[in-house]
Amino acid sequence: MKLPDYEIIKWDLKKFPLEKSIWVRQAYERKKYAFAADYIRLYALVTEGGIYLDSDVEVLKTFDDLLHLPFFICKENSPQGVEAATIGAEAGTSWLIKCLEYYNEKTFVDSSGKEQTAVLPSILQDCISRNFDICYIDSPLEFNVNKNTVFVLPMDYFSPKNYVTKKIVITENTYSIHHFAGTWQPGWKKTLLYLWVPFSIKFPRLAAWLKQKISN
Repeated sequence: MKLPDYEIIKWDLKKFPLEKSIWVRQAYERKKYAFAADYIRLYALVTEGGIYLDSDVEVLKTFDDLLHLPFFICKENSPQGVEAATIGAEAGTSWLIKCLEYYNEKTFVDSSGKEQTAVLPSILQDCISRNFDICYIDSPLEFNVNKNTVFVLPMDYFSPKNYVTKKIVITENTYSIHHFAGTWQPGWKKTLLYLWVPFSIKFPRLAAWLKQKISN
């Protein structure tokens, strides 16, 4: 079967006017473009489907042998959740619809003037966990089409760069590299994450308990 040609689509303000979402408009006006992009990528995948790539993603090889799957994602190389910089999905994918619904009636700036800066990997993880079963698989061969289950590939597929050490470990499975820098984060949060991530790796149960207590 002949595979389709790729078409590169730039999602800018002509493709997605600010009036479409108050979340996007507020994030854009405050120059927090990463959070505007969080919503727009989900909207793009839900409405048109395709392969979403952050602008700091390096593609190492073609995604052709994954295109038979209804979607593909991997675990982020950190304790935060699902890698959000490379996502492939058919239009109307149910778990992406649920993730997009997370933003319904939400504003980027709340009533007290505080910005809502939860990172998308953790939002994806939480939304999926609340509505579907998550199955971590070792390869695409283990993917089974099941409307109630979201299959997540290992981190080396699209997230080979370690969040803490910044070391990149490429394997034969690696399709893309997310060359993140986290420049959008304030200094205090960078410092907190620098301490929190190693702690959560070493003490995952305690970290999960603390995270739940804080969120409640």
